[in-house]
Amino acid sequence: MGDIVTLTCTVYGGSPPPTVKWFVNDAVIDDTSTYTGGTTHNSYTFTAVETDHHKVFECQTANGVLQNPLSRTQFIRVFRSPNPPTLTGPTTITTGTLSKWTCVSEEGYPAQNMSMRLGSASFGKGFTTNTRLVGRKSYTVIGTLYWAPSTLNDKHMLYCDVYHKETLGPNNAQTVGLLLSVKSNFTIKTPRLKYEPITGQSATLVVEVIIGKATKVSWYKNNNLIDTASNSRYSGGNYQTPSLTINRVDLDDAGSYMASVTEGRDKRNTSIITVSPKATPAQPTLTGPTSITAGTTGSWTCISHGAFPLQTMSMRIGNQIFGSNDMSIYSQYEPAVMSFRVVGMLSWTPYINHDGQTLFCDVTHPETLNNPQTVSLQLTVRTPLSMTTPKTSYNTEVTKQVTIAVDIKGNPTEIRWYKNNELLITTSNKYSGGTSFVPGLTIKNISVSDAGIYVCEATDGTDTVRSSIIQLSAKIPLSVRTTKTFYNTTETRTVTLNVVISGTPTNIFWFKNNDLVVTSGRFSGGTISMPALTIQNVSMSDAGQYVLEATDGTVTVKTRPIFLSPIGMLIIAMIVLRRFLCILPLFKFSNIDRKQSKAIVLVGQTTTSQTNKLKSMHGFKKIRQRHGKTIKHPEHTLHILRCDDYD
Repeated sequence: MGDIVTLTCTVYGGSPPPTVKWFVNDAVIDDTSTYTGGTTHNSYTFTAVETDHHKVFECQTANGVLQNPLSRTQFIRVFRSPNPPTLTGPTTITTGTLSKWTCVSEEGYPAQNMSMRLGSASFGKGFTTNTRLVGRKSYTVIGTLYWAPSTLNDKHMLYCDVYHKETLGPNNAQTVGLLLSVKSNFTIKTPRLKYEPITGQSATLVVEVIIGKATKVSWYKNNNLIDTASNSRYSGGNYQTPSLTINRVDLDDAGSYMASVTEGRDKRNTSIITVSPKATPAQPTLTGPTSITAGTTGSWTCISHGAFPLQTMSMRIGNQIFGSNDMSIYSQYEPAVMSFRVVGMLSWTPYINHDGQTLFCDVTHPETLNNPQTVSLQLTVRTPLSMTTPKTSYNTEVTKQVTIAVDIKGNPTEIRWYKNNELLITTSNKYSGGTSFVPGLTIKNISVSDAGIYVCEATDGTDTVRSSIIQLSAKIPLSVRTTKTFYNTTETRTVTLNVVISGTPTNIFWFKNNDLVVTSGRFSGGTISMPALTIQNVSMSDAGQYVLEATDGTVTVKTRPIFLSPIGMLIIAMIVLRRFLCILPLFKFSNIDRKQSKAIVLVGQTTTSQTNKLKSMHGFKKIRQRHGKTIKHPEHTLHILRCDDYD
């Protein structure tokens, strides 16, 4: 406010040359303009006053060509320097009394900033400001300070500073101050002079400032200054919290304590405060086995230390307390830590009825504890590990599945299976079981290679047991087959009806035309070791259908029918025909069944090479070829197909 302001409006071009005017609220305030070199100017100069604040100035130009004039506006803000601030509040205060001071700054624009300080120290906590806009033209700022001075603040100046960089500059302030007079009425109190804290807990040595406010607090133990900052077990003991708290009290904290409390130039000392800690025993420890075999003697040790006076100890299973026959207790005072150490040793044999029960060690110290300290171990009493094998021999067909069973008593933690003394990897798809839950071993798709000696081994972490030797045999399924189904053997010769047997038969039988063959005399074989049937001195009566039957006690199998058709006895006749001799083998065929359409071959041998006139004769008649008959001279044979009565 009071500054000289010039507003210039410049218009370029226009024909004819335009007019340029300044308006405020649609009223012309300046219509003078100059035209130079195609540019028209209008400069309006005024001195800023309060009423110019937030005023809008408008420049309009027109030359009669435009339908409406062109315009531009300018918004004006007028900065106002705030009035000198006022500071009100008490100037004489009793130390420690919370008091209020108020600083007021008015007529500033834009809003001014305010702070309060004591000497050069500005207030943060306790000081607030409230800023409000008055009539849209200026701001009023009210600062409020709530503060409880001490005697250290006596004769000090309390200042209020108002900053307004727009009118006063960035570093200049309007300042007002009050001289303070702080009166002392300093009084402290120690409500308790003896403490008996329990070790491990906290003890607070209470000092109360009744009148005034502490500015410095020092604590002494046995006339030595306590450095509370370097010992994390101490807290408080300062002007903010005069009482001294000892955290995690130790026996070493015993002694005579005194506090020296200062307010400004005044100092007060407490009476002697005696601290006599009682030692709470540390939480006892109980060690020993938690898993033990029934009937086995175990040893357990319970240790308690750090108590004063002497603690007592006992051990129990459930609610049954052990006596001196099972438990020994030793106690010892340890001067270095000014406390007792107690050791209890238990030697005891649990049985299976103690499984799942809890072994306790109780430490009693009525001087510091309302209830006993208790530590415990839950016991697992195991049945002695043992193993039996219900079956020691298995004979299983290949491709089948078998489970080798074992019965285990106790609580095994690991099961291992061995085959021929080699550890089996039972996690493969070939096997299942073999675990502490399913100890039996299941072998799938049995093959010959699975045969062998198996042993199961179990352990419970302490004991290890092994099964008896278990023999597994892989049995091949019983089957029989023939190598030949038709035998044509000459009479008096020997023939063997061969078969192939897979598996392990227990009995073998031969049947001829469904009748059991008795293997004696001319018949031999037909046994497990020699299943083929041998017939010596074959006769025509041996002709027929033969079948082998084999069994292994469970399965019975048979071969396909085997046909035996003996060839008749040979009769040799010598016939002299002209100049050569023909030896004609004649066969005696008996019981030829025409329905079977058998073929007969007659073979002749000559004594000379003149065979060109060889003829075949039948019943002394010349045999001619006819339907179904074939004569082959070069081989000296006669083939007769489909024999009939004529033949």
